Amino acid sequence: MKVEQLNQALEHAIEKRSLIMISGPHYSGKTWILETQVKNSELITMKKKNMMGESTRLSLEELINLQVSELPTVSIDEASIMDSGQVLGVTEYCLSKNRAVIIACSEYKCDLDVKLYKIAKLKGRSVLVIELKDWNSKENKLGDFSLSYPD
Repeated sequence: MKVEQLNQALEHAIEKRSLIMISGPHYSGKTWILETQVKNSELITMKKKNMMGESTRLSLEELINLQVSELPTVSIDEASIMDSGQVLGVTEYCLSKNRAVIIACSEYKCDLDVKLYKIAKLKGRSVLVIELKDWNSKENKLGDFSLSYPD
């Protein structure tokens, strides 16, 4: 698949205010997608906090900023190191406020993905799953990936 197909799928899912889940091994392009291919998004990242040994829970200030933001999309990078209750809460809140939610992580812990699917279904939203295989370091670009739309 080509990056153009990925962009079309992302744009369509964002327009529909869907839940978008991006998974793949470390250094497969998850952050690259969030930073370069997603426009008008509130980006939440836990990388810096985790590296500094800080709590990977959202602070009160971050939660308030999320509530008052008028951006149509909320993106969570490295969701696997974020408190899973907050991932679920942010997803439910944002979908109920007619915002798309993009969650990127290298692994889904416990049954987080199943819970996220249930939230999306309860809110009447579709789900797009993007599975990244690798990053083409030779050409410095996104490698192989797949798109799916689970029920």
